[in-house]
Amino acid sequence: MVDFGLTPEEPHKKSEVSADLLAGIKPRVSSRTHVDIAESDRSAASAGFRSRESVPAVLPDPVNYLTPRRRKRDPEPTTPLSFRPPRSVHARFRDYADDHKYSYPEALEKLLDESETLARLQQRG
Repeated sequence: MVDFGLTPEEPHKKSEVSADLLAGIKPRVSSRTHVDIAESDRSAASAGFRSRESVPAVLPDPVNYLTPRRRKRDPEPTTPLSFRPPRSVHARFRDYADDHKYSYPEALEKLLDESETLARLQQRG
């Protein structure tokens, strides 16, 4: 048997709190004077706080707003490819992909296509 500090002869004593004592607990009520909302807003704005009042949403300029590209479904199953190229090679690859707005898989495919085209041209000539 586990001993929790109580013996079977010594029952747990409940603390005795009278209902009158609990009923006598009352919240403090402060007498609140009129608050000038405009003055409160000015002081809050000067401290850098924004109003919690609802304001109409500001939509972005449609000319500068770019919607995210939708991810195309891959026509075939994919395989993870992981390797650690030197930083200079990685920078060149990343710049190539960014300049042409390709994802990394698209950039790799384009580079392979260009390499195959170049090899065919060299075989002819």
